Amino acid sequence: MRLGPYPVLALLAVALTGCFWETETDLLQGYVEGDFLDIGAEETARLVDLGVARGDTVAAGAALFRLDDSDARTARKEAAAKLSQAKALLADLKVGKRQEEVDVLQAQRDEIVASLSRARRDWQRYQTLHEAAVVSDANTDSAEERFKMLQSRLESMEAQIEVARLAARPDAISAAESAVDAAAAALARIDARITRLSGVAPLSGSVQDTYYEPGEVVPAGRPVVSVLPPDNLKVRFFVPQERLSEVELGKLVSIFCDGCGDAVPAKVTFISQSAEFTPPVIYSVHARQKLVYLIEAHPEDVDGLKVGQPVDVELNP
Repeated sequence: MRLGPYPVLALLAVALTGCFWETETDLLQGYVEGDFLDIGAEETARLVDLGVARGDTVAAGAALFRLDDSDARTARKEAAAKLSQAKALLADLKVGKRQEEVDVLQAQRDEIVASLSRARRDWQRYQTLHEAAVVSDANTDSAEERFKMLQSRLESMEAQIEVARLAARPDAISAAESAVDAAAAALARIDARITRLSGVAPLSGSVQDTYYEPGEVVPAGRPVVSVLPPDNLKVRFFVPQERLSEVELGKLVSIFCDGCGDAVPAKVTFISQSAEFTPPVIYSVHARQKLVYLIEAHPEDVDGLKVGQPVDVELNP
């Protein structure tokens, strides 16, 4: 029986294909993976501003999003006012009364001095008249009592003026200092809350995805923006057990991919201690059902590499 030209070509293609897939090669198979940074909300709040979109490149510290912080900012104003009051009270206690208050006490002292001077003259006059038997003992005793009373008031006022010039007692100052610290801590907690309500890029990188739109309520702990820093790109590939000795931590391997041009050097940063079956993503006819070890390597140049991209890896001798 004679076969036509097309069946012969088909059989030849099948034979060549089988030979191709069964041919062993020194190249190992892998793919590009990335460690994404998911920046999200630490408390439930409404998203009011989303400053980035998928594909944007952001610098470290760039604002990504902002949740509703109106309540927190109102609380901050109250806490800042309480801190100012506590600081003012502490300052007053440290320097004593204001000069205006001291001036009032001194004016009262001057009035007492003037009254005391008159009382002294009256008492002296009554003593003279008493000796001449013109006034009674009661009038003389009353003049003496008034003089001594004003003299006592003068001593008390001078003591008040001296105390007014002094700072408060140490325990009062210590209590005021504690009040200042407590007010400052309350303000710091509110500032920290406002910071948590604003998403900031911890590292520079590209925005891979956004999960909420302005106006939506973001639950606590849920990511809002996903960022991929260039240094977080890595290559995962799998080494058969018989070739595991060729891989060492810190050793360079060569990465090949479509459109990458020359080989990209990458440093081995992880070697799995447990074997696994070849993952389906890199199945080939001759690799099926083989035990392999997962290896991770960080490329020195990530230009042209994309997450999920298949690559070939050559172990450098």
